[in-house]
Amino acid sequence: MTTNYCRMIMNQKIQTENYFFTGDLALATAISLYYPLEVIDRTNPARAEFLFKREQGLDNIIENFWRKELQVDALTYFSQLKLIKARLYESQQKSSMDYMMARKETDK
Repeated sequence: MTTNYCRMIMNQKIQTENYFFTGDLALATAISLYYPLEVIDRTNPARAEFLFKREQGLDNIIENFWRKELQVDALTYFSQLKLIKARLYESQQKSSMDYMMARKETDK
C-alpha cells in the first residue's frame, strides 16, 4: 500500500466501529492471515497501530487468539510476521525520509 493511500485513509474520518485497531504485532499477524491489513498507522512514532476492517468472524479470531485456541501453521505465521515487519519498517523509513526532506526545504 502506498504512503499516499495510507495518508488518504488516515485523513478521512474513519468510523471506528467499522474498524479494529491493535498495537499488538502478534495479534495483527494472526488476524492478517485471515483478513487484509488495511493500514499501519505510524502517527505515534513510539507505537504502531494496525488497522483491520471489521468483517464477520473477526471477533472470533481475536477471541480465539487470546484464549490460545487459534491454530495456525507455524511457518505460515512466521512468514506473515516477516511481511508485516517489512511493511512496518518500510513505513517507518519513509516517515523518517519525509521528515528529513521537509527539514531540508525549511532550511533553504
